[in-house]
Formats: sequence, C-alpha cells, structure tokens
Amino acid sequence: MGYYEVNLSLLSQREPELVKRLERVGKNGLSLCPPIEKVTFNVGPEIARANTVAILGFGNGFHVKEVLKNINKKTFVLVIDPDIEGFKQVLSLSDFTSLISSDQLSLSIGEDPLSATQRRLDQFYKINTISQIELIPYPPALARHKTYFKEIIGHLKDAANGASQNKVTLTKFVPLWQENLLLNLPSMIGYPGIDTLRGRFRDTPSIVVGAGPSLDRDIERLQEAKGKALIIACDTALKSLLSKGIEPDLVVSLDGSEENYQHFQEVGVRKTALVAVSITYPKIIQSFSGPIFMADFIHPLNQWFSSFIGEKGYLKSGGSVATACFDLARQMGCNPIMFVGLDLCFNGGMTHSSGSSYIEEMLKGVDKFHTLEMMHRERIQNEENFWIDGTNAEKVLTSSKYLTYLRWLESEIAVNPERTFINATLGGAKIKGASTMSIKEVIEALGPRIEIEKILGEAHTGYCPPSSILLHLALGKVIEEYKAIYKTSTLGVSLSQRLESLLEERNDPKDLFKELNSLYCGIIGRRSFMQIARLNLEPLLCRMEEEEGDKRDPSVRVRMCKNFFSSIARYCKESIEQFTRTRDDLKMLCPR
Repeated sequence: MGYYEVNLSLLSQREPELVKRLERVGKNGLSLCPPIEKVTFNVGPEIARANTVAILGFGNGFHVKEVLKNINKKTFVLVIDPDIEGFKQVLSLSDFTSLISSDQLSLSIGEDPLSATQRRLDQFYKINTISQIELIPYPPALARHKTYFKEIIGHLKDAANGASQNKVTLTKFVPLWQENLLLNLPSMIGYPGIDTLRGRFRDTPSIVVGAGPSLDRDIERLQEAKGKALIIACDTALKSLLSKGIEPDLVVSLDGSEENYQHFQEVGVRKTALVAVSITYPKIIQSFSGPIFMADFIHPLNQWFSSFIGEKGYLKSGGSVATACFDLARQMGCNPIMFVGLDLCFNGGMTHSSGSSYIEEMLKGVDKFHTLEMMHRERIQNEENFWIDGTNAEKVLTSSKYLTYLRWLESEIAVNPERTFINATLGGAKIKGASTMSIKEVIEALGPRIEIEKILGEAHTGYCPPSSILLHLALGKVIEEYKAIYKTSTLGVSLSQRLESLLEERNDPKDLFKELNSLYCGIIGRRSFMQIARLNLEPLLCRMEEEEGDKRDPSVRVRMCKNFFSSIARYCKESIEQFTRTRDDLKMLCPR
C-alpha cells in the first residue's frame, strides 16, 4: 500500500466523517495551489505549557508533527484547514500515521467554522474550561483563506470566553448536579430513556415551541396543529400553552436549579410526556403526572451509573432548552422540523411570552414606579446586545447568549441537508438554512392526523427496568473509597497547618513537604475516584494550575496544599452522605 492508503486506513478509524469528505473529492482532485514545502517554524516555550493549541492550516504537515513533539501530555491540539483537496494530496506524500493516531490531536479538514471550533472543543473536553488557546498560524493557509480563518479566530475567541463562563458555571452548579444525579438515580432506573424514542417519528412533522414574545401572537393557531404535528415544548413555554388549553406532546426540562420548578408548579397534564435530563431539579420529575423519559448528562458520575444500568441517550443542548428540543426532534426522525416562539431576539422589546413563568415573576414586582415595559428594558440593557438579520427583512436586537444559540442551530441545520427546517417565528431572528413561513402557512400545509399518543405510549410501556443490584454493591465500594480519601485529606490539612507553623519558625520543612506530596499523589493516583469526581474537582485543579508558577515560594505551596486537602475533605464528606442516601434508596429497588 502507498502512503495515501495507509493514512486513509487509520483515518477511517479516527475520523470517519473526514474520510467521507475525502471520498467525495475526485480521484484526481488537486488543490488550487500545490502544498507549500517546509515553512520555517520555531516551537516556543509557550507550546510546552499550553493546554489547547489551535494550528491554523495543515499544509504539508511538518509543523504539526513538530508541535506534537513539544507538547505536554495534557495538551489538546486542534488542526483546522478548509482545503480538503490539498489535504488529500498531502496524504499521498508522507506517512502521517503517528500524527493521526495521537489521542491529543483532532483534525478538522473541510468543515464549517463552527464545527471546526466549538464542536471539536466540546467533543474533546465535554465541558470546556480552558480559556487560553495558543494559536499557531500556517501563513500560506491564512493567505489563501483569509475570510475562513477570520471566522475561525472569532469562534475560538468565543470558545475561550465560553470556557471562562464554564468555569464559573462549574463552580456554582457542579455540586448541585451531583446531588440531583443521585436523587434522580431511581428515576433513571425506573423510566425509559430517550433512546426508546429514536426514529419513532420518522418523517413526522414537528413543531418546537419556545417561550419567545411572538408566541403570544401565534399560540392560538397551535391548537389546529394538535394531532397533525408532534408538538415539543420548552419547559418555559408550558404554562403559556396550557393557559390556552394546548397540551404539548412532549415538554423538555434541562435545568437543575430549584427556580426551574416554577415552570411546572400547579401544572396538571394528562397526556404530555416529560423529557428530563439526569440533572433536572428532582421535584420536577417526582411531581410530574404524565409519562417520563430520561436523558443522560455529560457528568462523569452519570457515565459511571450508565456502566451498570445502560445509557438513556444524550441530548445535544447547544446551551438552551430550545436547542435540546430541536435535537430531540432530530433524533426521533421528525421532518420537517418547525420553530414557533423561537425568537432568539428581543421581539417588540420583550424577553418572553406573556404567559411564561418569567413574566409571572416580573409581574409580582410591577408598581407605579416599575412597569413591565421598564423591567423588560432593564433586562435587555443588562445584556451584551447586537443587531442581526430578522425574518421580516429588518434588523432585530439580540444578545450574545441568543446569538450563541442561533449559531449552534444554524451549524446543526447545515449538517442535516436531508431534513426540511421551517422558521415560523415571524419577527424573530433569521435562521440560516430554515425557510421562513407564517404559522398560518405551516398549519395549512399539515397532513392527516397522527397517532402520537399511541406511539409515545408504546415507547414508554415497552421499557423493562434494569437490575440495580450490582450498582448498589458498587456504591458501597465507592463509599468506602471516599471514606479512605477523606481520612487522607484530613491528615493533609493537619500536616499543612503544621507546615505553616514550621515556616513561621523558619525550620526546615523539607520532610513535611515530602509527606504532603506523598498524600497528594495517593489521592490523585486513585483512578476510579478521579474519574467520578473529575468535574467536581475541575475548578480546584484549575486554580492550582493557575498558581503553578508561584509554587517555588514555600508559603504559596503550603496554601495550595491546605486548599487542596481541605477542598477534597469537604467534597468527600458531602459525597459520602449523598452516596449513602442513594444506596439506601436503591436497596428498596433491589429484590429481596
């Protein structure tokens, strides 16, 4: 076999979608410009310290090999190049198997800018918290594809900003996510997953209903779509729909916070099915009266549970419940997928539809000095805003948050050319790749009635819950391991305090540092613990990494040690209580 065949064989295992793109290039496909020979390239010391490296342009690949030789074991290298023809040509010139086989490398060749950046980073990190991205430009590629790489750099900046926000999110919500996961475990076992819905509504029209301001205008017409299209509602739109006597077929809930329960409070449904993620606020699931389908979350603890009870299926969220509804429709095989109330902008100077829980809360604060319009205006002014194209051929005001959702939707639509997407949110943001129609036109185009309730019922009643015996036993072992780590970490706190005293007295701390390092390695070296706790410990480990350069100072090292061991002790103590409660709950599910 020649170089091309050898490289392609390995690529088919590592990057199957890339191989499909290569196959679409003609056998004699040539780049508009032959690959440039070796470009002078010096690897700076910053590469060795970087967590994420983005190489802009593959060229002849020599510089990519050079980078891989100089990175550390934790570095993720993303190579981006739009020139699929040039890449195909280069594959026949050299052996790239050592490069292709690297677990630290991701090859984005011939992809759209959003897929090449955000999706690749999410695929590798799951939840990206690396806000520093080291850029390595390959000048010939940048010269040939200026517009493309300008957009790439913009998306990488957005990803870096998003990573900073993810750090804040993890610090705030990860403890809650673990608590919710453990409380929801009986539901994960007892209810079917969204994988049971996969493909059940193939070529069935669906309507994703958001809680945007335009819903007030179009909501009445949705009653006419009932039974003719699968209605999938965001939890934020549920009360608005029910107030008009419209029970959606499915409602999706993602949020783990208690505030999200307001969308379900005093709500009575008979036929609506709930799709809840494993971190959803538990009371939402416990109080829901209709059928329930569960979805997995990318938390390591969820993945550990799945190894015992099987996967439920994942929803791509794109950052919002509306984008998760879109992904659910796509997984179920729906076609066309239509959007109603998905404004993704401040339509008419409003943030949400009048019947939503958000507006209910705002109304409580209305008085002669604070009108609803003033509250909307204040909320909008607090956002980072942009003017973008709207559906009515005019500019609409949106926020950076909404813009992120919009770009994610457009990216996902682009990779599903076989489907039809219709934006029936007039006055909202224009969605690239989706046709614009009025709700009246959408309703008139719908076909005969569909047995939606029957199909959902068959998916739900056909589920057989797995045994939880092995998981119950494994939880017992986890609890014992956490107890051992708690004991080690409390000893670490005690030694750190002794070390502080030694430094104040100017005594030699060498032996105690050695002992602390041994305790640290003993905790970090516990693979099963680090696997389950990884997301919870991420903020702590990030802070320690940021202080890495100052650790030559003994006082800084002591502070880092004390913070590490006290954080581990606190996490273990809380987790032991939570795991014990969950194990007791599971005991009731196990056969006697």
